[in-house]
Amino acid sequence: CDDGDPEVNPDATELCNGVDDDCDDSIDEDDADDAATWYLDGDGDGYGLDDVTTQACEAPTGYAALSGDCDDADTAFNPGATEDDCADPNDYNCDGSVGYADADGDGWAACEDCDDNNSAAAPDVAEVCDGADNDCDGVADEDDATDAATWNIDYDGDGYGVTDYQTLACDQPSGYVADATDCDDTDASVSPAASESCNGVDDDCDGTVDEDDAGDAATWYLDADGDGYGLDTATDVACDQPSGFAATGGDCDDGDASVNPAAAEDCDGVDNDCDGDTDEDPEGETTWYEDGDGDGYGDDSTGATSCESPGSGHVTTGGDCDDTDSSVYPGADEYCDGDDDDCDGTVDEDDAVDTTTWYIDYDSDGYGSTAYSTDACDQPSGYVADGTDCDDLDPSTYPGATEDSVGIDNNCDGTIDHPGPVAVASYTTAAPYSTCDEVELDGTLSYDPDGDPILDYEWTLESAPTLSVRDSDDIQETTDAAPVFVPDEEGDFTFGLVVSDGVNDSEMDTLTISVSYRGYNSAPTADAGSDSSYTDTVICTTTGYGYSCSKCATVVFSLDGSASSDPDGDALGYSWTITAGDTYATLSDEDTDSPSLVVSDVPATFGTTLTETIEIELEIEDCEGESDTDTVSVVFECVGA
Repeated sequence: CDDGDPEVNPDATELCNGVDDDCDDSIDEDDADDAATWYLDGDGDGYGLDDVTTQACEAPTGYAALSGDCDDADTAFNPGATEDDCADPNDYNCDGSVGYADADGDGWAACEDCDDNNSAAAPDVAEVCDGADNDCDGVADEDDATDAATWNIDYDGDGYGVTDYQTLACDQPSGYVADATDCDDTDASVSPAASESCNGVDDDCDGTVDEDDAGDAATWYLDADGDGYGLDTATDVACDQPSGFAATGGDCDDGDASVNPAAAEDCDGVDNDCDGDTDEDPEGETTWYEDGDGDGYGDDSTGATSCESPGSGHVTTGGDCDDTDSSVYPGADEYCDGDDDDCDGTVDEDDAVDTTTWYIDYDSDGYGSTAYSTDACDQPSGYVADGTDCDDLDPSTYPGATEDSVGIDNNCDGTIDHPGPVAVASYTTAAPYSTCDEVELDGTLSYDPDGDPILDYEWTLESAPTLSVRDSDDIQETTDAAPVFVPDEEGDFTFGLVVSDGVNDSEMDTLTISVSYRGYNSAPTADAGSDSSYTDTVICTTTGYGYSCSKCATVVFSLDGSASSDPDGDALGYSWTITAGDTYATLSDEDTDSPSLVVSDVPATFGTTLTETIEIELEIEDCEGESDTDTVSVVFECVGA
């Protein structure tokens, strides 16, 4: 019936698999080899009668897979039922017995007894610590057992507890111990088993703090004279220093406070330092020196120590560097004599009593300046004995020099025989001044005492307000007698003026103007003019190997930014810059409104057009620094024909 499956044929055994294995036109019939046994279940409680069965692959209606039902008409009876009612003598679980049997004879039925094989376990039995549930409450060895032990809290885990917190239990709870003799349950190093230490704590809980038998108790020495050192033969052991005792022994005379191991040996015939020797290297010992010249200072090489003087001709002070000369000794006056008079190791030093004052001579003209001087026995390099030079930076100026320089006192006599020009800086534009005003400076009052004409003027901007961007270059025509300056910020501007008669320059004269903000400003508008272009054609000539072409002509383009404007009418500053195509292009007069752009040296190639596009940017700025930019293009074509 299924010629594709060798397991299916008329001789095959029928199995419960959803297939007609034996080709009898029936599937999973009751005689299948692995058909299950089913039990009649009349009350539908999932358990059937043992003696009423049937075979089938699937459960027939009214049958169950489990057997053993002892009453198939009542669902309360089956092997899975529970017997828990001692007042009902029925075998509900079909095990052949009822629930109130008393196997251990303790007066409690099995349904009430928690262990019907142990007469020591029943609901009316007291709980004891034996590992069993004696009182049948479902818990063994609970804390109310009659023989439960008392346990004490052990906070610090040192094995000794306190009675502050106690509990009853058969078994030792975590954090509790049987012993309750700890005197500090917050410190694990303190307990009856600990060793006493000198720490101000009752470590061993014996009620006494730092007793003499502490493990680290110190040894103290009897100190009768109070010098801090005691006798080695009279000691005491204690944590704290007893009265009349010292921490250090070794005293050899405890009746004399000046005698102890720390004392200095003295010339007194006593063993002051208790080292067993007397008067060795005593503190009071004196070093004696031979004084050959009788000046009170001896020769160090003759020094010898003793408690008493060796005799006449000896002194206690050494350091004499020449014991044959009584004028030479430490502290003597030093003289410029080539000798070390004061024995300090230096000869003729600058503090000698007869030194010479020398004056710096910067210009090496033989005369020095009193601005810098020094005292010394010998003349230092760069110094001279005369300090009357009135200008030590000018070698032509010194006492006795020829008076021939304009404006200079060459001979230092206090009189200038040839005065130089005098600069007088002023201004013609009346104050007050505001930002963007044109201030006209005035140097025409400058003069020359000799009547010589003023030939040169030089104006500089010496200082300006912090936010100002002005400098000396912003003074229009700095070499004019009366140039113009336009301030850009409020504050003080200081100018300097130096004039010349063609030979000598004057001292700088300065003037300061105070500028206020005018109260308004509008940004300017840049206009770089119109784009332009030019084409130049070069006629090339033939050669034996090709063509020879000259360069295209030099062309000058006139740029024009004069259409730029400022709403306030301020004068504008101009700055032109080539931003692209600068290979053959240069600018001149780029800080004016009409500069020139020069295009030159552009090479020509036969049959080729070389196009150079040059971008030029114009930036304009008003007197307060507001700016704007515009760009113009110039196209240059070089054609080789």
